[in-house]
This record gives sequence, C-alpha cells and structure tokens, in this order.
Amino acid sequence: MNHDLRMVLSDRDVGRMAESLVQLWAAQHGFIANKAYVDATGWDYLLEFDRPSARPAALRSLDHEPSADASLVQVKGTDSGTSVAIKLDNMKRLIDWPIPTFIFIAVYDGAADPKATYLVPVDEELTRRVLERLRSVPDDQQDRLHAMTLSVTWEDRHRLVANDGGALRDAVALHVGKDPAAYAARKLKWKETLGYGERPYRGRLVFKEKDPNKAERHMVSFAIGLTDRLEASVIDICETRFGITKPLPHIEQDTFLKLDTLPKAGTAVINVRSKKKAAAVNLECTYYDPRILFPGIQTENLRFRFAAEHVDFILHFDLGRWDFSFDLPALDEVVSLESAAKAIDLLFMLEDASTDELELSMSLNGGKMNRAGFDPQTLKLNRIADPATRTAFQAASDAWKIAQYVDLERPTRMRLERLVEHAEPLHVGRMLVDPAMFSSFEINGVIPGAPTGRLGYPIVAGGNIGDAVVIVGAAVGGVPNYTGDVTEHGSKFTIKMPSIQVVVKEVIPVKGTGSVAMAKYFQQLRDWMEEHGMDLLPAEDTLPK
Repeated sequence: MNHDLRMVLSDRDVGRMAESLVQLWAAQHGFIANKAYVDATGWDYLLEFDRPSARPAALRSLDHEPSADASLVQVKGTDSGTSVAIKLDNMKRLIDWPIPTFIFIAVYDGAADPKATYLVPVDEELTRRVLERLRSVPDDQQDRLHAMTLSVTWEDRHRLVANDGGALRDAVALHVGKDPAAYAARKLKWKETLGYGERPYRGRLVFKEKDPNKAERHMVSFAIGLTDRLEASVIDICETRFGITKPLPHIEQDTFLKLDTLPKAGTAVINVRSKKKAAAVNLECTYYDPRILFPGIQTENLRFRFAAEHVDFILHFDLGRWDFSFDLPALDEVVSLESAAKAIDLLFMLEDASTDELELSMSLNGGKMNRAGFDPQTLKLNRIADPATRTAFQAASDAWKIAQYVDLERPTRMRLERLVEHAEPLHVGRMLVDPAMFSSFEINGVIPGAPTGRLGYPIVAGGNIGDAVVIVGAAVGGVPNYTGDVTEHGSKFTIKMPSIQVVVKEVIPVKGTGSVAMAKYFQQLRDWMEEHGMDLLPAEDTLPK
C-alpha cells in the first residue's frame, strides 16, 4: 500500500460507513434498523423484522400471534485484518441482553463498498470467552471495563452469502431458529451456568453444638443416616468459576446439611447364631462409615451402621458393642417374605437371648468373616405383645423356612396378615422341614400288644405362601421303647428322637386363597410307610385326612 493510499484510508471512517450500510440494507429489504444515538449501550442497531404477510392457518386468534423477531447488533467496519477489538463493557452488555445479539463486520479493503460482510453471533462460545475474561478482572479494576477490550474474530462460516440486507436477515433467522423465546432462555442459561465445575462452592460450616464430642456424635449420626439433617451455620463461602476462586459476600446464616443420597461404604453380611437352638440368621446389609463424610472422627465417637431391610445394626467401635433396632412391617403391608422373616427370626432370637448364648459374625465387602461378640443382657427389646401380630410373625418365620425347603420361586411378596389363617398348618410344616424344631421331641402313647417293628404317623401340612399352596408330608416315627407299664388299652411306649422322613413336597400355584384336598397326600404317605415296613400307630385314625 503506497503512502498516498494510506493517507486516503486514514481519512476514512469505516465505522460510519458500515453503520450507513446497515441502514441502507434495512431500507432496501423491509426491516427496521433503530439506531442507538447514545453510544453507551453495547449495541448500534436494534433490528426488527416484520412478521410474514400471511398468518399461519392454525392461528386461533391474534392474541396468540408470535411477536416480531428483534436482535441487537454492534457494527464494525475495517479495511484489513480478521479481528476487531471491542470494549469489554460493551461485550458484557451484549451477553446480558436476553434477546439475540450479534457483531456485524464490513471488510472494505480500501474500497468504497465492502469486499465481504460477516455476522458473528454472541453465542455460547463467545459468551464463555466474555465471562472468563470478566472473571479474571482484578477487584480494583472492575470500574475500568471501558478501558479493556476483547478481540473478536470472524471465520468463513460467519460470512454472509451476499452483501445485502436479505442475506443479513436470513443469517439472523438461521442462527436464532424458529423459537426466539427458546433461544433467549438458552442465552440466559449460558450466562448463569458456564464456567462452573461439579463443586463450584466451598465454605466453612460451624456446627451449633459447642461441645466438640457432642458435635462429633451429631456428625456421626448424620453421616450414617440416624438423623436426616445437621444444624449448622455457613461462613466464608467461596465460588470457583473458570478455575478462579473468589469469596462471596460475607453472610453468616443458619442452615442445615441434608443429603438426598447417603454415601455408602459397601456391603456386609451379618450372621447371628444361637448355640442353644443351632439356628442362625444371615442378613445382607448396606454398610455406612461416617469417615466418608467426616474423615477426622475420633475413635471414641466412631459408630458404623449396617442397614438391612426392617433391621439396623449399630457398632460402637470403641466399646465393641452392637445395638439393634427394628422397623418391622405392618400386617397389611406388601413385603418381601424373605426380608421380613429374617428380621422376625432375629427378633425372636434376641427375645430369648437371656437364656441363650448368641454369637455375631460379619463379612465386609466380601471379605473374611470376623467374629464380634456381644452381651445379650444389655439388649433392651420390647416383646411383641399383640397376639395377632405375634401369630402373623411366627407364621411368616415358618412360611419362609418352608419356602426355602421347597425352593419356592423368589422373591415372594405378600401381606403377612394372609398367613394368620394358615398359622397352625404352617407351624406343623415347619416342624417337618426344620431339624432344629425337633431337638427335644418324642412320641409317647399306648398300643395293644408290644410290636417290635417301627411305628409312626403320617403328617401332612399345607398353607398359602404368596401365590401358591405349599404341601409338605412326612412319616414321623421309629422303634418304640416300652416302659413296662400295661393298661387296659395296651403297653405304654416312648419313641425318643423320632425320625422324620419327608415324602411329599409340592408347590401348587393358585390365585387368592385357594385350598387343596389333603386326602391323596395322606394315602401317599400310608403307602410309603407300608412299603418301608412302618406300621401305623392307632392314633392315626384321629388325624386329619
């Protein structure tokens, strides 16, 4: 470029040339370009585009007609280069406006008419740049945004397809889309959300409890889910955006911590075993460790929670003591038979703890079982006083043992109240399939003569479990021992520790509370006993058929 041409170019005001161009295009193509005569708003023109001359056929009435599209445009003219510098305060205003905003650039290259024109939208990418730059402004420079600039570049994708108002109007419409209101909502969201990480705020909580030990115990209860909120005051809050951390205005206010989801430490299986009854209960638990939320908890305040359905275990770490709490289901509540029965079995076991020796062991996250004793005498449990509830709970325990024995398909969900009318046969069925129930069982009676062979009863029990009737039948008996006493009806005998041979095991799907005839199962048992050399005791005639 020679000296004379530089002199000519230096006398040109390409900015005013570009602004005049926008006004000319608006006049030529039927849209309105309202100029901002006070140049302190960040934009040069408010462009208003008329509605289509033909209204939509589906329009119900004029009050539902869409508003005319409007956009704000800052205009820049240049003779060379691929970027322009825009004052930072103007860029801030362009991202603050909820309506679409653009930067229009006319590149003249020394000519009287532009060689190319560009429309750069203040989109998500440019909004991010402006916000990040604003975030980096030092506190003592925040009133000098007018002295700072942001470089805005343009690319081929921003170039208008023609240097006329129709191309400008089409480029605006293409960027905004068919729903200007939805575009405005997105633009506001950019400003509110860009630059924040997953945890943008950091502050200090001051708990209201002044005693450190009491405060820690409250923290532990909260961290393992025994309480749902933790009272505190929030101070010294900082916000991190675009990686730059700044303090928020100092406001100390009462608040509380509340978790939507309690952080889990893993899974565990807890086994409680009764030595007296040779019985055990295994419960799958979710394990909660307060140190996940509060790593510095002192040992003397440390507690762990193992939560199963209907029952919680709390381990006091420093004392090695276990506490139990139950949330047993209402009788009309639909529950898993398995989870309800396991909790009930544990409760029954703990009720008898004063006369039994119990042992607890645990596997944590699939690891080795570790024994942890506890003193049953320290347990404070309220026995189940309501007879109907106790009957239903006992029936649930019995039904679950039978369901396991016959491999009843799981999960079985039901209302425990449905088991009450079947409580007696279910308990008999439990006795047939659970060896622990026969630890002190014997048969005593009188029989004519003194037969030396095996004697026994056929016993059949059945009841509704879920959507099935479960039938269990067994031959119960053995070789009699005679006492030597003889009555008018025969010799007295005892069968100690009789054998129980389950012969019948059947699951019959039914709807509702269906019933099944038992006669064929008794006959099946009689036939089996005859085949195996077991004589029927006379009392068999009085048993249900």
